[in-house]
Amino acid sequence: MKKLSRLSINPSKVMKNEELVNLKGGYGGGYGGEGPCTLYCYDSNVNYLGSVGIPYCHYPQGDICKNYYPDSAITHCMC
Repeated sequence: MKKLSRLSINPSKVMKNEELVNLKGGYGGGYGGEGPCTLYCYDSNVNYLGSVGIPYCHYPQGDICKNYYPDSAITHCMC
C-alpha cells in the first residue's frame, strides 16, 4: 500500500455550501425536509382537527398546533 507524505486539497474541487444543500435535498423538500411544509393536527383520539402551513418541519410542532387547535395532541408534518 502506498503511503502519502503530503495531502493537498484542490480548491476548485471543493463543493460550495449551495451544492451540499442541493445534494442533501434541502431545496426541493421531501418528507421531514425543508419547506414549505404542512403540519397536520390531531386530537388524542387521532381525529383530524386541521392543518397549518409552516416553512420547516423542524419547528416546535406541538406548540403551533395548540395555537390553532387547543385540543391538539398529535402532529404530523409533511413537506
